[in-house]
Amino acid sequence: MNDYASPREARISLTRFFDKYNNYRPHQSLKYLTPAEVYYGNYTLKDFE
Repeated sequence: MNDYASPREARISLTRFFDKYNNYRPHQSLKYLTPAEVYYGNYTLKDFE
């Protein structure tokens, strides 16, 4: 767990984490697509069964 010097530092760090998690890190359960690719793409639930 990180110790942040200020709320601003925490916000910046968490924003970077969520950006990487949602936009750059492929997820096995999403057939190695990123959450953003699935959310903005033309996929259905059947594509991930």
